[in-house]
Amino acid sequence: MTTAIANPNSVVARIVAELEQNQEAKTLLLRTLLTDELLALPAHADRIGEGLDALTGEVAGNGRQIAENSQLIAENSRLIAENSRQIAENGRQIAENSRLIAVLTKRVDALVEQVAALTQKVATMDSTIGNLVGDNLERKVHSNIRSILAQRWSPRFRVRRVLQSVVVDSDTDLVEALHDAADAGLIDESAIVGAFAADIILVGRRRGKSSDIYLVAEVSLTVNNDDIARAYERARTIGAVMGGETIAAAIGGIIAPPQTRLAEELGVQILIAPQLQQ
Repeated sequence: MTTAIANPNSVVARIVAELEQNQEAKTLLLRTLLTDELLALPAHADRIGEGLDALTGEVAGNGRQIAENSQLIAENSRLIAENSRQIAENGRQIAENSRLIAVLTKRVDALVEQVAALTQKVATMDSTIGNLVGDNLERKVHSNIRSILAQRWSPRFRVRRVLQSVVVDSDTDLVEALHDAADAGLIDESAIVGAFAADIILVGRRRGKSSDIYLVAEVSLTVNNDDIARAYERARTIGAVMGGETIAAAIGGIIAPPQTRLAEELGVQILIAPQLQQ
């Protein structure tokens, strides 16, 4: 038989009052009425709250970082724009410098051409002056050859005839003898050219002798190695062609000791003529 409860609300009220006074009974009732999952909800809610707080903090931190990065991006963009402007300015400056360099290069090329032309003119003038000086020296030697030779050999040597000089055209017999010797294979063409370039060729005799002696001389104000070598080679050519004794000589106003030793080694006579120093 079921007993009816006169006032359910008063019964519940008494149960609640009892539970409020007995915490252990309250806990036991809750465990009986609720599942473990429902009992854990407050703890889960607390952890979720903590997680939300942490996430909110991270979001705030990320927001600040994004703001800072935005500022850096803006600054970098400004710097890139400034650098681009500077690069463009540098490009314009390089183009202008290239134009100026091209203009200067043309001017330098023109100046080089002018200097080259001037150098050629100076070289031509030097050659012309050298030829004039050489011709003048050779004319002095031709005019004074007997007195020049007399300083060394007078009165033992007597000049019979000048065969070739700046004043006298090459003797016909000498020319024919040179060509005949070339035809016979005694000398080559270069030897003929060298002989015709000799400054002075003459024939003479020693006192009391009937045999001819040929003298081949190079003339220079300052006797150098080339003068001595040319006199030696050209005297050998004339000796091979004309036969008999041949003297190689260098006639000048000055000679240094090294050239004196070379002349002695080659057997070239050195005739210093004071007349050439005037």
